[in-house]
Amino acid sequence: MLSFLTGVASPTLAFIVMLIVGLELRPADFTRVARYPRTVIIATVGQAVLLPLLAVFLARLIALPRELAVPMLFLAFSPGGALSNYYTSLAGRNVALSVTLTAVSTILSLVSIPIAAVVLLDFIGVGGASLSLPKAMIMLQLFLFVVFPIALGMGVGNLLGDRLGRWRPALKIGALLLVVLLLATSLWTVRGELAASLSEIVLMATLFTCGAMLVGYLISRLTPAPDRDVIVIECAVRNIPVAVLLGSSVDNSATYVCFVAVYFLVEVALMVPYAVSRRMKSVRE
Repeated sequence: MLSFLTGVASPTLAFIVMLIVGLELRPADFTRVARYPRTVIIATVGQAVLLPLLAVFLARLIALPRELAVPMLFLAFSPGGALSNYYTSLAGRNVALSVTLTAVSTILSLVSIPIAAVVLLDFIGVGGASLSLPKAMIMLQLFLFVVFPIALGMGVGNLLGDRLGRWRPALKIGALLLVVLLLATSLWTVRGELAASLSEIVLMATLFTCGAMLVGYLISRLTPAPDRDVIVIECAVRNIPVAVLLGSSVDNSATYVCFVAVYFLVEVALMVPYAVSRRMKSVRE
């Protein structure tokens, strides 16, 4: 069952979710970089470089076993998740900027993930002989299940235009429900195997998420004040379908899936209160 979830269901889900993300995108979401050049460069490069380093730091500091280090690293490698756009809206911040950051980081991941994976997995001692890393397969998967469906979705979205408008909220909710269903099914499938390590997984997922928020806060200090909350959210929210998809190539284990699922729960538990608090702060001001 687990091999089906990671080998068939997760690539299919990644394609569907990225297609829906593409339906939301327009060429303006990429050309908007010219309006926020400093913010986009700092946020995109900052998370692509510093989040993997954060994962390496935590892995080395706590001497994590491979089965916990690998999923945390691939979450850090993954681009920003589309759910960050929802959190940004909930916070009352610049949703257009959030969409642009998500889109740019997703395209950049086609290059950044294979490079970061080769360098950092070897650095913490889980690469090389102990971990088969099919770099060509990772790049192919990123193209087929991330870049291509986004481009296809953009094409369909531009073709249909306003006729797609009333379906967009339902498509977003449907995509989120599919992600939740995959993670819940995965957790249920491996529940018996991970009872002993669940507390450690929860701790590491929480440390990683809080650390990602801190990274976002630190790099956001280099950007205009109105953009800072957007960057904090963008850094903390990773693309879960991409992380699970990559896991099917390098570590098709119960612990990998469990770590990603727990991370999602921790992300929701932290980001919703954060977004609400930022909205309330802006109202008071």
